[in-house]
Amino acid sequence: MLAIVHAVKKWKHDLLVSEIKHFTDNVALKFWSTVQNLSPRQVRWQAYVSMFDIDISHITGVTNTAADALSSHECRIADLVARNFCERMTSLIAEFIQTCPPCPRIKPDSCGKQGLLQHTPLHTRKRQSIATDYVLGLPETWLKIVSYNSIVTIFGRATTMVHFFPPQKTCSAVGTAELLL
Repeated sequence: MLAIVHAVKKWKHDLLVSEIKHFTDNVALKFWSTVQNLSPRQVRWQAYVSMFDIDISHITGVTNTAADALSSHECRIADLVARNFCERMTSLIAEFIQTCPPCPRIKPDSCGKQGLLQHTPLHTRKRQSIATDYVLGLPETWLKIVSYNSIVTIFGRATTMVHFFPPQKTCSAVGTAELLL
């Protein structure tokens, strides 16, 4: 119905003096004027459209090839317009940012000062340097009467040995240190 309202508003000056034949594959549209429960917007549409002499005829979707061709053509056009708009908008935004004088002054340097790569020293003794990682939020597992829902991974950098420990839910820094002993 919106398409009919839009069309008669657009060509009102031509359509007031002539009969309008509207072909549709929407069966419900044929009975539009006899519907009892309409929304306020539909009541306004019906009042507006009643000024015109419109004959709505139903054509099954299979035989209504003209409408199918038009709708698919409109969809392709809309898709092309949207893609073209996005591509143009992206290039316009990039160009604006590059030519905007305040942008480089306001935007902080995210890289910082870059220098030479610094190697970390090699560790030769066990437990001289370790790395710990916590895996939290795992499903709860019960062992006897204690519940566990995380894993502590301890990696020895000199030996490349890995240890996995299941701490209790409320494991603190002291508890983690006790796992190492």
